[in-house]
Order: sequence, then C-alpha cells, then structure tokens
Amino acid sequence: GNGDGHFSSSFQSSLEGNVLHNASMPREVAYGSIISLKNHRTGGGYLHSHFHLYPEGIGAKQQQVTSYAHKDDNNKFIVKKWNVEPSIKSKELSDDGEEEPIELLHHGGLVRLEHAITGRNIHSHHEPAPISKKMFQVTGYGENGTGDANDVWKVEILEAPREKLSIQ
Repeated sequence: GNGDGHFSSSFQSSLEGNVLHNASMPREVAYGSIISLKNHRTGGGYLHSHFHLYPEGIGAKQQQVTSYAHKDDNNKFIVKKWNVEPSIKSKELSDDGEEEPIELLHHGGLVRLEHAITGRNIHSHHEPAPISKKMFQVTGYGENGTGDANDVWKVEILEAPREKLSIQ
C-alpha cells in the first residue's frame, strides 16, 4: 500500500504487491550509482530535496534539503567521487576505448551526493539548522554537480566489521 515506503527495502521485498517484491537489488554501491538514503532512527524519512529555496531569514538562501516519508523521485541522489565526474553508466570507456571497471564505494570513501533532478550537491556549512539549532543547515548547492569543499562527505560504515570491502 501507500505506507510501504516507511519500511526497510528488505522488508518491502517480502510484501506481495510492493514494487520491490522479489526484486533483485545490488548488494554493493558503486560510484555513479543512483541511490535513496533512508533514516532508520526517526520514522524512516528519505533524504529529499526539491527546487524550493529556504526562505529569507532561515540560514543560507539555498535549495531545501529535508526528510520525506514517502518514495519520490526527489529522493534520488547520484554518488560521485568528490573530485571526479563519473558516468552514470554501468561502465565507462577510458581514453583508449577500453572499458574501465566499476569502482565500489568503501568505508572512508569521500563522496559528493548530487540531487538527480536539480543537479545540486548536498552541502553543509556553519549556518544553524532551521529546526535543531545545535546542528548545521544542510542545503542543495552548486550547479550541475559543481560546488565547493562543503559538498564532500565521508562514508562511515557503522554496525559492520571494518574489514567489509564495500558498502552493502
């Protein structure tokens, strides 16, 4: 039903009638992947952004980034290396025409998360967050994936052995 998106993807795949029912999902995440990130601690909201800017007086007047409880195309982000423009295709061609291997994301990897629809990066800076003033505001910043150093995020795998080779 409409509320299925509140549950984990793993659980949704067991629900008859759900779009994920019996779907095969990749176990690893590679640079260039299109992903949705979901918070499992506070009601399961998805990382979400859209073309709206924060209003005047609410930190930087940049693109809003929020949590959204439902599946939506505005929940999709492209995982990019922090200093390289990867292709979204499954394999890239190198300068000599050879296919380059897919590069998996690892613990400690540095990434930029580009909003798939607007092309703006997930960005943070020293502006207080609009709701929890002890935290920093997160916005969508830049154009077509270009931005600055505040768009770089470090991947940390929690609750998994450090020797795991890739994100699963």
